Amino acid sequence: MCMNVMGISNEKQLVGEGVITKKEQPTLFVGTKQIMAYVTSALIQLMNNNRLYIKARGNSIGRAVDISQILVRKMSNVGYKITDIQVGSEELESRDNKSRQVSYISLEITKTLK
Repeated sequence: MCMNVMGISNEKQLVGEGVITKKEQPTLFVGTKQIMAYVTSALIQLMNNNRLYIKARGNSIGRAVDISQILVRKMSNVGYKITDIQVGSEELESRDNKSRQVSYISLEITKTLK
């Protein structure tokens, strides 16, 4: 149950244990779209900001890592780096009203100024 919403968060929200997104933080929430759609969105966000948070839950975690690696490795001449990684799990209610643990990841990508 991952969100596939992209954009800037406008208020504080708890994403996991101790992971809080602050006002107007550019955040990319990874879901089930194709990887290159997220890479394109991330590049657009990074053109306007020096920092981007890539966040995913559950089965989308691998996709989030792939997106960050494409940004860092293929765009190394621009100066993108992974500066922070936070992982953990949170308790969510499934569709059948049962409580279960879901893993999450938050990757911070920054652009070094030259």
